[in-house]
Amino acid sequence: DHLPVWVNDSLRGDYFVYDAILRNESVSNITNSTINFIWETYDNGTNTTLTLYYSTMDMGNQSLLWGNSVSLGNAVVGWDDEELTSLSSSTTYYARIKASHEGGDKWFGPVSWTTTS
Repeated sequence: DHLPVWVNDSLRGDYFVYDAILRNESVSNITNSTINFIWETYDNGTNTTLTLYYSTMDMGNQSLLWGNSVSLGNAVVGWDDEELTSLSSSTTYYARIKASHEGGDKWFGPVSWTTTS
């Protein structure tokens, strides 16, 4: 895959703040108490950090309303995943990723799944 042309923009960070672009958010390896949350960072944005929020209800872009969150660190171009553990069996969950930088936040998702019994 080729990177977007702006990833190597010489003005990036000095004059322009770019939003991250995440895509292909999904889950795999669903069990009764764990899943792997997967995403692709197409553009890592400017000084962007990622946080994964998940709960039994979709709380949209309201950080304080989500039941659980995991800091994913700095956005890095490419595929990544995060294992979520201690989930309840036979329960539907929702998740979103928040990409944050000095210019604000951008949300990606939602993704939903149901744990096995």
